[in-house]
Amino acid sequence: VQRLMGGKPMLYGSPSITPALRATERIHVYLDVSYSMDDVIAALYGAMRTCEQWMHREVHLFSTTVSDISFKQLKEGVIVSGGGTKIDCVAQHVQTHRVKRALLLTDGYVGELSEETKDVFKGIALVVGLAGNSSTSQHLAGIARKCETLATDMP
Repeated sequence: VQRLMGGKPMLYGSPSITPALRATERIHVYLDVSYSMDDVIAALYGAMRTCEQWMHREVHLFSTTVSDISFKQLKEGVIVSGGGTKIDCVAQHVQTHRVKRALLLTDGYVGELSEETKDVFKGIALVVGLAGNSSTSQHLAGIARKCETLATDMP
């Protein structure tokens, strides 16, 4: 997760040498909390706990709607989910809030994207982190600047 946000992940704790981003440059993180993500949610929440300095002040959880949670709620493990997955709600949130940079964490099962939704995502700096054993970039690879599979296995 740190690598996708522009940082250099470390295997041990130490001060970051990455320059701090200005508040206006922080990345909006959209996290898929649909049922198909159940096996990797804990690992993603844990990874994001170390990325607060690069992230927007709210994490955007999505399934069939987008629910914003604070970083404090993320640390507490709060999850708000509608069950299924509809990527259109993310596109609408991006447009409404004029998001310029976003990280989308998902297994890739977001349904077919309408041309309008594709246009919204092509208009921003979007990076996709694919999580889960059966993740797919089928629907998202064409709209993201970068699409990478994340290792979410617990040792």
